[in-house]
Amino acid sequence: MQVDPNIYFIDKISNKELILELIKINKNFVYKIYYTLKQDIELAHEIIKIDGKLFTIFIDKKYDENNLLTNREIVLAAVKNGNTDKIVFQHFTNDKEIMLEILKNDGCQIKYVSYKLHEDNDIVLTALKQNKESLAYISKETLYRLVINGLNITK
Repeated sequence: MQVDPNIYFIDKISNKELILELIKINKNFVYKIYYTLKQDIELAHEIIKIDGKLFTIFIDKKYDENNLLTNREIVLAAVKNGNTDKIVFQHFTNDKEIMLEILKNDGCQIKYVSYKLHEDNDIVLTALKQNKESLAYISKETLYRLVINGLNITK
């Protein structure tokens, strides 16, 4: 079935499977269903699984009426699918699982990790492994501790 994603009544489509297929074909389709997304958290979650970067397209940064930015499950899905924008994880800088996922894609985001997690070996090593430039955001004490404990930070 061929569907033109530019049809004028697109925001009236209620078939979730059709919407998801259209987004797989053309991610720009998300712009056409913005108001539908704001009302349907389940659909938003499914779209984030397709591409985590789409999360920031339909989130209202000023007023998050559905509390998507504080929904751990949705934020985790977004970061697991490639979204490393600070607006997405701002409420989860102390969540090790979320921050590890972010650091796998962008090690320099360690600068936003909570103080507590800055001391975590997994966090530091993941950031360094992804991007050596993340070294600039890691304390000398933490690096010294890693070396003393025999962890190879040059891998």
